Amino acid sequence: MALNPSGIMSIGGTTVGASINLELGLSATANSSIGQANFRELAKVPTGAISLSDFYGKSNVTTISIDETRTQYTLSPAVVPGYVAGETKVQLDIGIGVYLYSTSTSQAALTITGFTAGDTVTIVNDGYIIGMGGEGGKGQISQVPRGQPGGPAISLGFNATIENNSYIAGGGGGGGAGVGPNSSGGGGAGGGAGGSATGVMPGGAGGAPGMPGQDGPGEGINQLNGGGGGRIVPGIGGAGGTYEIHYGRGGGAGGGGSYGEDEPDYSNGGAGGSGNLPGEGIDFLSGSGGGGWGASGGYAYWFAGIGGKSIALNGYTVTRYGPGFYYGAIS
Repeated sequence: MALNPSGIMSIGGTTVGASINLELGLSATANSSIGQANFRELAKVPTGAISLSDFYGKSNVTTISIDETRTQYTLSPAVVPGYVAGETKVQLDIGIGVYLYSTSTSQAALTITGFTAGDTVTIVNDGYIIGMGGEGGKGQISQVPRGQPGGPAISLGFNATIENNSYIAGGGGGGGAGVGPNSSGGGGAGGGAGGSATGVMPGGAGGAPGMPGQDGPGEGINQLNGGGGGRIVPGIGGAGGTYEIHYGRGGGAGGGGSYGEDEPDYSNGGAGGSGNLPGEGIDFLSGSGGGGWGASGGYAYWFAGIGGKSIALNGYTVTRYGPGFYYGAIS
């Protein structure tokens, strides 16, 4: 909170916005002096005459704003101007429509770490904090037929308060490959790549922020590639491959899996999950769809990747408010 821009101002007292003691995290009745160091620092008057009016509109919170797309941001004391251990209140604002995203399932889009007891950390999210999607299972046993897990959106290394006014979403898990030769899984929401059929031609690439994933390239019987997962929130999953179109389609969320090629007993590939729904697994012959945000990929034969967490607590606590959505576990 900031102090009021005008009106009554006092050293002590219980009125938020008018009590300088409260703004500094002191008790309402603390024996304070207007000229002491922490008061002067708040007022931005290091020396000389100082008055209560110098405190109008001042805040003891250090605000850091992210106003453009960023990847893998770490909020730590190193990025907080004037950090004082145990005495700093920091607020990270993610702007409206801004994407804060990860390009690795092993690293969160936002990591909070390094603070100490007495500090406070608040996140105000008006954008999209999204984890990385898992890769779809590859359509040959000699490769990796299991779908890969999605990554977390936020990883805590300190207790935090989150005001979420938009979306915080873990990456979707990759869809599992089918037992049919070359049938590969779709990538998970959050840019997960589609599984490749032969290892020579890759599956569909994941989408850029705000964009769908790419279709699995090729459509010959040896090119049954999975579609890539998109980075549109909440997004619509891509369609699975069919007899007419063998490869899986890219989606705004999870990508589609490729079809089973054992004619005439082929089966369509599974669709990718839309929003925060899991991917579809239709038949053991075919590749399954990648999971939607924070959701597991589909599986009908080879196992799928699990969805990434919206918040990985790691033993810490989070206080949440605001009307926004969380896709993926908070644990």
